[in-house]
Amino acid sequence: MTKLVLPAGVRVAGAGEQATWLKGALEVNSDSAFRDLTLGVAGRALRFVNGARDVLFERVTFVGGGGMASGEDQGVIRFSGQRHAHSITFRDCTVGANAADGNGVSIVSYAWEGGTYDHILFERVHFLSSPRMTVEVIQRSDGVHPASDGYDHIDFVDCVFEPAGSEALSFDTSNGSAGFSTVQGCLFKGSGTNPVYPWGQTVEFNRVVGMTFVGNTLARARGAMLNWSGRPGVDCQTVVSGNTFDTTLVYAAVTPDNLTQVIYMNGVQGAVVRDNLVRTDAGAGPMYLSGVCGSTFAGNRWLDLRPVTTSPVAYVTDASCDNLFAGELFSSAYRYGTLVFKNGADRNTVRGCTFVNGGTRPVSVEAGLTVTLADNVVQ
Repeated sequence: MTKLVLPAGVRVAGAGEQATWLKGALEVNSDSAFRDLTLGVAGRALRFVNGARDVLFERVTFVGGGGMASGEDQGVIRFSGQRHAHSITFRDCTVGANAADGNGVSIVSYAWEGGTYDHILFERVHFLSSPRMTVEVIQRSDGVHPASDGYDHIDFVDCVFEPAGSEALSFDTSNGSAGFSTVQGCLFKGSGTNPVYPWGQTVEFNRVVGMTFVGNTLARARGAMLNWSGRPGVDCQTVVSGNTFDTTLVYAAVTPDNLTQVIYMNGVQGAVVRDNLVRTDAGAGPMYLSGVCGSTFAGNRWLDLRPVTTSPVAYVTDASCDNLFAGELFSSAYRYGTLVFKNGADRNTVRGCTFVNGGTRPVSVEAGLTVTLADNVVQ
């Protein structure tokens, strides 16, 4: 099928998403607007010309999509490698399930000025369940240009993500500085429904910086609800605040195994995690910190609802150091310590926290480690 490259300045207004269908392999140009119609075709992705800017999609349903072997057609919507675009808005749209085995949305950055993306806004978008990832935002080297510029402001506001085959939303980079994006007020209905893929986390932050993740609700997933890896020695400048992570909220028939925490953080430095509700009745405990340093955890509620559990609320391990836990609520029946420090997790502070503990001790500290405890309450 031949692709149709639309000219700049196009305005397309349909009679409604069920009534008007612009069917084909489309490439969208600058200064364009699309309203009240359906776009796309099975096996092909909607794409953007190089340098596309100032494009609005409003009340549009996107269908089709190519599979993992389809190259630049992988995804229902694809922002291709070796191109750049900015100021693209999707508002009150629906991104349909990929008709093949690929993603819903694929955004591919090559970390240089002419090969990256910025200011892509998804507002009140309903993402249906694709076989692989719902949205994948990745940054890789093209082997030609040095990494000089990363993607930023790839934002999701008040969106709904139906259960994902593997991951619902992944922000990933292997080089350069990428991130600086906001995820706010979204509902994630789970992930990991496709057993073809070994991973099933809901949201992934992999080495990105400057992220804001606020006011979201995440339901039960096969993997961690937030799988977060940092860049060694780099302050992540990331805030995770006011979210609800809840394995008792079930939309998909998935169950985390007994090694899967709700929030998993590895190598993260300088994070702020505050005022979240983390509640679990399945899998391992609510939180696992490996090599996490200089981060603040404040005002969160960490609740393990099970009368018998084999995991603490939080493992702080693998040289996690200089972290502050302030005004936290920890509740668990784990008998060996609700909050556990081990394997070189040194110089951490626990202050003004409340422990609701059905076991024998609120805090367990491995010999030789220093943990400062002040003004805590055990109930």
